[in-house]
Amino acid sequence: MPKPSSFHTIVADLERLLTELRGMGHLPQIAPFLSDLEAAVEKIRAYKVEQMAHQAASRRATRQLTEVLADGRYTASRIRSFLRGCLGHRNEELRRFGVAPSCKRGSRGASPPKTGAY
Repeated sequence: MPKPSSFHTIVADLERLLTELRGMGHLPQIAPFLSDLEAAVEKIRAYKVEQMAHQAASRRATRQLTEVLADGRYTASRIRSFLRGCLGHRNEELRRFGVAPSCKRGSRGASPPKTGAY
């Protein structure tokens, strides 16, 4: 028989084996193995419940972290906009706050003459 690999397949196999062993009352030598298997199945169930609780808590924490990050980015944007208004759009001091100052546009006059022959 091939070895089961998924969690649910393994647990189902252990529970099926446990059910079959409980029906073997005529073999008293199986009792220590039966109690060990029962303990293992109970621990598996308890750890699975704990794992699912941790996953739910992790999803909640991720959602909260995402919300707080979005709030922080929004607040930083508002601060930078306020600084642009107070200091002026062309002030070089804006660079300290992660804002590129606006530059004067170059004239759109004639381009310099090309030199050299083709």
